[in-house]
Amino acid sequence: MHAMRISATQLELPAELRIQNIKTWVEEQIWGHRFYNDQTPWLMLLEFLSLCAYQAVHLGGNRVFPGTVEKKHEFISYELKTQYPLRYLLFRDRNLDECEREDFASETARLDEWIRRAKKDADVDYGYLRDVFIDFRSFASAVNLLRSAEIEQHRDRRWSSRHLAPVGPDMLMADYKPKPNGARPEHDRRFFARGGELVYLMLNRSSRRESLDGLICSRLLADQDRWNRMVNKIISPASVRSENIHATTGYLPLAHHPRYDLLAEDWHAILSLARLPSDHLIEPLMRITALNVILYIIERASEELERNPPPLPIDVISAGNASIRKLSTEHYHLHREMSREAIKHRVNAFTETDEWKQARVAVNRNKQAMDALVRAFRCRSVIDLKDTPERQVEKVIEQAIKNHDSHLGRVPGFQAQQIGLAISRTGAGRWYSFSDSLVEALVLTNVTIPMEYGEFLQRLWNRYRMVIGPAVAEQAFRELPAPREQFKANQERLEDRLRVLGLLRRLSDDCAFVENPFVNPCDPTRGTPS
Repeated sequence: MHAMRISATQLELPAELRIQNIKTWVEEQIWGHRFYNDQTPWLMLLEFLSLCAYQAVHLGGNRVFPGTVEKKHEFISYELKTQYPLRYLLFRDRNLDECEREDFASETARLDEWIRRAKKDADVDYGYLRDVFIDFRSFASAVNLLRSAEIEQHRDRRWSSRHLAPVGPDMLMADYKPKPNGARPEHDRRFFARGGELVYLMLNRSSRRESLDGLICSRLLADQDRWNRMVNKIISPASVRSENIHATTGYLPLAHHPRYDLLAEDWHAILSLARLPSDHLIEPLMRITALNVILYIIERASEELERNPPPLPIDVISAGNASIRKLSTEHYHLHREMSREAIKHRVNAFTETDEWKQARVAVNRNKQAMDALVRAFRCRSVIDLKDTPERQVEKVIEQAIKNHDSHLGRVPGFQAQQIGLAISRTGAGRWYSFSDSLVEALVLTNVTIPMEYGEFLQRLWNRYRMVIGPAVAEQAFRELPAPREQFKANQERLEDRLRVLGLLRRLSDDCAFVENPFVNPCDPTRGTPS
């Protein structure tokens, strides 16, 4: 059977990896351990880069990916810095604002008082800052500027789960639970939930791994970046109370998958834009990475069910496009339901194996069936001997679906809305759409020379299963599920948005080109992307 053939190609779980609190190991066999709905696309990117930063130091030679060993899953142990002195100053300290408001005889006295108060509250001696900043005002300005670089400022998170936009290795910090009385902090897997680790494993297994090594080191982990230098001024020379947190990578089942290479190609395309400033790289990388994760989840469900991945019909939000919006809504729900079906299929497929058939006719069939299911799905806490084999299977499916609906099942919709791939309205539900930021990210990723608009739409279909205009819709569906004129209006609306964003130029009635503003048109080394 197809499901068993896929299962046979899966990598064994590393013997060193200890995974606790798993009630069923079903969705992990299909997608990995783990993608989690509380991990936003930003935090997934931060977790990935934190692992890269550690590897850059320990592998050396401008490398972040160690490569793979045939038929063996990677086991990577790494450490994350809490950056306690920096994080306390940026996200917890209130003395800075108070000292700014109070009267002091001099700016030097103001800085001395802040250092005194901070040492009392944070148990950190910031006295070295007297040698870094000429006065309190310059110090406060630097802190306020760094505070403005915080990602997801609208989210109400504890201070040890707040982060800076990652434009250098010293801006990367662990996500952790603080402990009282100076106890060692605990790694928190709620927000750094392993999604970034799985992205890392995907890229490590891609054919672009070696070419990405140097680009990631030079574009994202350079300690001479202006933002990173500012951070260094504040944390240097002390790493007082900046304990490291130990972590190990998660589990990604397939050694090879087409999406790994597509993700790597997208990363390579963005990082190769030399004219795009490093601090402008981060947002399109975040959006494109999450987009590929969403597609990976959809594609793995489709493979499990032996189907072609359903398309993503994009409603570009124009009046009179009710049929396309309905189509988009239906496919959004179809993608979510497919992942639930994939879980059921994986468990039911096991009941067709010889191991299960022999267990069902054994003398002690309840125990034999339970042992077989536990070996297959790590579900000992879910089933027991009083259950018939048939009921045991039902319980495994019920628990796996319950876990899935609470976490991974929510990931595609949650991340789609976060990156601007989906929109929701009260009473209307959620459907696929485009934000301007995602449109820009798609152009940066896919356009290296002026590209004819129809070719651009075809590329979005080929790489991301996106359906916008009538020509692609005819390829995606046997029969057009919406009037052709609505697809035409949808395509024209996206063209209008690209033109307003400065990403499209129409030369005549029949000729419009999408252009990447960060590509040097005189650079002969850049050609049409693969």
